[in-house]
Amino acid sequence: MDQIARHPKWGGDPGDRNDVALLHLTADSAIAPVRLGTSTALVKGVKRCFNQMTMAVVRQRIWTPGSCLASPGTGLGWGRTPSSGGSTLLTLRESGARVLDFPLGTFWRVKSGACPGDSGGPLLVRGDNGALRQIGIASHATHGGGWFDWLVGDRCSSRSFDFYSDVSGGALKTWVESVTRVRDHRN
Repeated sequence: MDQIARHPKWGGDPGDRNDVALLHLTADSAIAPVRLGTSTALVKGVKRCFNQMTMAVVRQRIWTPGSCLASPGTGLGWGRTPSSGGSTLLTLRESGARVLDFPLGTFWRVKSGACPGDSGGPLLVRGDNGALRQIGIASHATHGGGWFDWLVGDRCSSRSFDFYSDVSGGALKTWVESVTRVRDHRN
């Protein structure tokens, strides 16, 4: 690695919507690149869940957040698990993630069971052609009415909502593309 590009509007807070950085690798990666963006299935699933929630409200029924799965996904990270003690893992961990709804502000709300140290890990979904697409970057999780930073602490978020910065479209995707486009033209 020879360069780090930190988002220019990041305010230093892990819950900040601009908590994003890019690393430039000096050698080719053995891992195939993943495109940013959503899929038709994800958008349809989110709309279906929104319609179910709206109908529950109209019929004056209780709607439980997370009762509708908009789309399955995958979260990746090296975070500390209860069995790893105080150390991050040496092997990349993959967990099933339930994408619950469209980004709230600039964050996707997900149930992924993220652990301390998973911050910065990708949230992936399958695109329409079956290829993986990255829609988010692990940012923070709610816990006991507040939120906690995945860089610290000792609990995984098994009972809370995880929030991933949205890179599927909008300002963060534009920033990532502008940084990678500049680098591509220099090489």
